[in-house]
Order: sequence, then structure tokens, then C-alpha cells
Amino acid sequence: MKFTTIRLKYIFIAAVIIATLQGKSYAGGFPVRPRSLLLSTSVNYFFANKGWDSLRRLSPFASGGQFKSVSYSLYAEYGISKRFTAVASLPYVMNVYKDSTGYNNQTNGFTDLGAGYPVLLI
Repeated sequence: MKFTTIRLKYIFIAAVIIATLQGKSYAGGFPVRPRSLLLSTSVNYFFANKGWDSLRRLSPFASGGQFKSVSYSLYAEYGISKRFTAVASLPYVMNVYKDSTGYNNQTNGFTDLGAGYPVLLI
């Protein structure tokens, strides 16, 4: 019990420090200066060979199945003026499921494409 109480104390102190410092963050992509381009890329990888069944038990996929997913994303912001910014998001995903029976299912494509026009109100 004492270990848990000490652990919670440190988690609480860390949360208070993070909340206090959060207001002093000077970084951010909005608003972007006029005629400036901000690009951000990301790559994500996911692997699974087990899944949850209807009885909430974690069990391996049938026939030694394996799921892999890799996603690449490009995010861009362009400053049109001091108040207006154009934004776009272009994610691309590759999903593969294979098992020992020779079954192989692969899907690729763009997902959740986005475009917007944020306005600075203040």
C-alpha cells in the first residue's frame, strides 16, 4: 500500500508540473506566418498476432496469422495572411494480413484525407 501511495504522489507532482508549464509553450503550427510553408511528416508501424475474442480473452489469430500496418503521413500548413492559413493532411496506409495456410490479404491507399482553412479570430 505504501508503494502505491508514494507512486501516486510522484504521478500527481509530475501532472502538476506539466500543467503549470503547459501555458508557457511557444511552439505550434498555428498561425503560420504569411507566405510560409510548414511541413510535418510521420511514419507509424503496428504489428499484431493476437486479438480479443467476444469473451474478452486475448488469443492468437487462427493459423498463426499476423497483421502488419505501416502508415505514412504528410501534413502541410501555408500562411495566406496573418489571419488565414490553408491546411492539408495526406495519410497513406499499407495493411497486410498473412497466415500459415497461405492466405494473404493486402490493402493500400489514402485514408482520412483532410483540407481546411483555419481563421485566427483574435
